[in-house]
Amino acid sequence: MAPLHSSTDDEVMSWLSGSESGTSPEATQAGLPIAEKTGIFEPPVASPRPVVAAAQSKPADPPDHKPEDQLTLRTIDAMGAYFGFPARMLNSPAFRAAFPRQCCQCLSEKELKIHLVPWPNKLNEHTARSEKVPVPPPSLPLKQLLAMEPLNALAYLPMSENLPHPFNLPFPYYVCAHCSPSGLLLTTTSPGEDGERCWLSIFNLRIALRFLAAARGTDNDDYRKLASYCEDHHKDPWQSLPLGMQNRLAKWFKLKPGERFLDYLHDEDFSKMEGGLAGVVITDQRIVFHKFQAHREFTFDNELQIRRTDEAGQLKVEIFSMLHGKAVFRTDEKAWAALCAHVGALNGNVTISQ
Repeated sequence: MAPLHSSTDDEVMSWLSGSESGTSPEATQAGLPIAEKTGIFEPPVASPRPVVAAAQSKPADPPDHKPEDQLTLRTIDAMGAYFGFPARMLNSPAFRAAFPRQCCQCLSEKELKIHLVPWPNKLNEHTARSEKVPVPPPSLPLKQLLAMEPLNALAYLPMSENLPHPFNLPFPYYVCAHCSPSGLLLTTTSPGEDGERCWLSIFNLRIALRFLAAARGTDNDDYRKLASYCEDHHKDPWQSLPLGMQNRLAKWFKLKPGERFLDYLHDEDFSKMEGGLAGVVITDQRIVFHKFQAHREFTFDNELQIRRTDEAGQLKVEIFSMLHGKAVFRTDEKAWAALCAHVGALNGNVTISQ
């Protein structure tokens, strides 16, 4: 699809905030879901080949330039934080190395994979009609790239084919092996008085805050506004869940009047990409279990027994009451500790055995 030619800033932001699928309209028409077309995998490589063009890019604009010449925070809502910046900033290696080395969904620092920020509306007509976008391999194995400083690793990442400069320059972000990149980032561009302007939405607000700090610093109103929003957002555990997970949970769990959501524990029989399809929801009044066709609700005004078993390296939790029956799910130590902490704080009729 050709680049946008007449969109106003408000129209662009409306398009970004109105997207619910995690895939831009341009990407959908081109058959290019962001989740599937931006990953960089670890191929066998005989010898390193630095991408010189990326390493020789010009530096970023000084942070004291007028707002339209730097990264700016436009809006914050349920879909994430939305930033605007001039396209020329992509020439700066420091700017393109600003994403933190953490999973953009779960914030994990382990088993990371490198993805490149996509620009689907910049794809030429030939690429847009192709079934797949070729993504050249990096010139170093993934483990070596992740062991390097992000700024130094840029020189070994590939430039994207079929994209014009500077959108072809590598702009990495990170997703762990257990999470899906779908919907974590959305991008588009629009014309501006001083050149083309980029729009980037980041769903995870913690990642957005650290990206803003690395790209522009912390001594500015945009950072303080986003930091304050993150703090308030963090106080509501439900709002801290990814939007896709909220939607899946809402199919089998709904808060009752006066009830407070405390936590969601994922069932390890499902991948993290399927988070919300099954597991346990904890509120201040009950524990709700769901898995396939099984659905149980254990209220704290009845006697409950919670027991863990460790079999072949797997932690299984059993919840039982005479009134509601039994529920069994597989989890990890972190989730078990959270369950014990929540239930212990509620002081209900609960017996926990380990």
